[in-house]
Amino acid sequence: MYSAVIVEDEPWALASLQAVFPWEHYNFKPPQGFRNAHDALKFISQNKTDVLFTDIKMPKMSGLELIQKIREYDSQIKIIVISGHDNFSFAQKAISYNVFRYLLKPVNRQDAENLMMKLKTELDSKNNALDIEKKIMDIPNPTFRELLTFINEHYTEKLQLTALAERFHINKSYLSQLFNQYIGYGFSEYITELKMQKAAKMLKRNISGTEIANFLNYDYVYFNKLFKKRFGMTITQYRQKAEEDR
Repeated sequence: MYSAVIVEDEPWALASLQAVFPWEHYNFKPPQGFRNAHDALKFISQNKTDVLFTDIKMPKMSGLELIQKIREYDSQIKIIVISGHDNFSFAQKAISYNVFRYLLKPVNRQDAENLMMKLKTELDSKNNALDIEKKIMDIPNPTFRELLTFINEHYTEKLQLTALAERFHINKSYLSQLFNQYIGYGFSEYITELKMQKAAKMLKRNISGTEIANFLNYDYVYFNKLFKKRFGMTITQYRQKAEEDR
């Protein structure tokens, strides 16, 4: 699961931010909350943090100072500035530190939902997109490497674990263990992940959802359901975001 930190000196505002975002729905752990930037900086320097939500105006160390210090050693953490001030100079400075979003308080549930959807897509793309070729090359079992290569070339077909085990002369139970050991999840999940990654690439090339579903041997409704579960948005929403990001 992804991890988030919220920095907000007003206790009521901190509680509101912790409550308004649908953390669990988008694969986030409950966020760590801090009332000052110093404690947040110490925590982030010692713990893997995927997303930082921070206010701008805070005593002792401002949100912008916090962002500047973090950017000195971490260029990957997603930073969301949440401020009560619609101040252009604040926003301009925040943008210079490569913040992900600049939101104004109070944050409503729709804005929170949209933001979490975009965050999950970005984080999934960075962390969960399988580097298939590298993953295969790093596996010490040559037969399993050969099997994975075959799957990666035939994943749109109706592959079955039993048939693959027989084809590559691997015990079926042992094959299941190999998937969990080297891939991190089971055979069916691996096939689904391959298909979802292919679908995402095809959507960015403006191929229709119906064509993609047919190519992947999915019923369209089921395909859309799987895609939303994987990326946190429908295929239409994903395509719209891809167009916005161009």
